[in-house]
Amino acid sequence: MRTQLVEEGVPPGVRVVAARAEGVPLDRGSIDVAWLSAVVHHVVDLDGCARELDRVVAVGGTVLVRGLFADLGRIPSLELLPGGERARAAFPSVGAIQGAFAEHGFRLSSTRAVEDAGPSTLGLAADRIRRLRHADTLFKHLSDEEVASGLATIDGLDPSTPLDPPSLGLLQFNRQPAFGGRDDEAVWCQSDTIT
Repeated sequence: MRTQLVEEGVPPGVRVVAARAEGVPLDRGSIDVAWLSAVVHHVVDLDGCARELDRVVAVGGTVLVRGLFADLGRIPSLELLPGGERARAAFPSVGAIQGAFAEHGFRLSSTRAVEDAGPSTLGLAADRIRRLRHADTLFKHLSDEEVASGLATIDGLDPSTPLDPPSLGLLQFNRQPAFGGRDDEAVWCQSDTIT
């Protein structure tokens, strides 16, 4: 993805950097928006990721997290395979992400499902499953037998049968201002009434 972005060109003032979520080579408070797209399920240390975002995202900044979550989003081609629900459950839940981010001063302000690109027919879904069987995180939690069984079922159906478009979850977090405490400590207060 990073290579594609660089090849297609980025606007002036935009810098593309490679990093791990737990160690971003940016200055404290240097960005207003962080976009984590289809990556949070690869993050080994979600708390470390949230801590690092707390460091680099400016007060009042936004973190957008897009992806398939255990409890948000829908991938119709995954639902065609035995074990699909188990594979989906391996992805982080909205609550797990929210909990890790809240510990570092981020408030979840919006949760919604957004349509994503994906195979539009059963035939295209079968092709995608075969092509990405060992490359896509969606399928790595499935056994070869489950994939073979699902593909045999799909192959017995009309390949032009339409599929609903997939959807992914989109979470918007806002970084809260710190009140008191140390510079690197995320402490925030909330009140329903302002007097």
